Amino acid sequence: MQQLQRSVFPTYFPDAYADGQTGMETRLALGTAGIGGMWRPISSGEALDVLLAALSEGIMAFDTAPAYGDAEKYLGKALARWRGPRPFISTKVGRLKGKNATDARYDYSAGGMRESLLQSLEALGLERIPLLFLHDPAQVPIPEREQVWEALLSFREEGLAGRIGLGGALDSQWRSFLKKGRVDVLMEYNNLDAVNLSALHSTVPICLRENIVRFQASPLHNGLLGSNFSAFSKKRPDWITEKEVAQAARLYTIGKKYDIPFDQLALRFVLSIGEVSRVVIGASNASELSSSIQAWKAGSLPQARFYEICNNLI
Repeated sequence: MQQLQRSVFPTYFPDAYADGQTGMETRLALGTAGIGGMWRPISSGEALDVLLAALSEGIMAFDTAPAYGDAEKYLGKALARWRGPRPFISTKVGRLKGKNATDARYDYSAGGMRESLLQSLEALGLERIPLLFLHDPAQVPIPEREQVWEALLSFREEGLAGRIGLGGALDSQWRSFLKKGRVDVLMEYNNLDAVNLSALHSTVPICLRENIVRFQASPLHNGLLGSNFSAFSKKRPDWITEKEVAQAARLYTIGKKYDIPFDQLALRFVLSIGEVSRVVIGASNASELSSSIQAWKAGSLPQARFYEICNNLI
């Protein structure tokens, strides 16, 4: 097949499992906002069932945060019960625990973030977090950003954290900050998936140039490419564009043509992107987890299907 321009299309990656760039166990991670109760009430038993099922199926990476309700507590309980290999864990500082996904409160002070990290380590049963993200970095006032970042670096120097990253949407000032070479990992969402490739023109080139590992969260575009497709098509939320809804409809047609479930097609597309080191799914119940694992085990899309979706995004 003719090579497509990297400036327009992502690079095709044929292995949905291996993560040769970072040495981490798998390219699929389970995000824990849903099982923490951010979208709906969830019992401890249901959350533990999902977490232990993910571990049993070979998912060896989990992303959590204090802001994700009871997620850290549930994950800590699951890790205490698990007798297999220890998974890779990332958490965050800066955003505080809220009642739900829209209840956003922040504390970016050095003391506040340190206390938050210590509480996370206690909840998770860890002495050190392998990866620590600054949560929602665009919320940090610009004059305070250097000071906030120095605080994160101090946690690494103290041995409380391994790698340091930015987790969330970035504004232009943070994108210029990436160029300073101090960020280990960047995690973004809704800008490198089956309806939006805008990151190829913003953060992806910087990550490649600066050797920043990229995590891509919400491969289903906050449900547009899954359970919320019908509802969002009828009544579009403000954060989804008309173009993205139209592209989702075309993607749905592609899935029908090749008999691939809609959500699995979207997830396998992101798993097929070479510029992504880790894909963070948001499964919040056993059914969603099962579908994601089926997609993961099916592997990267055939190259022809991958570029068909890319052409759908022009």
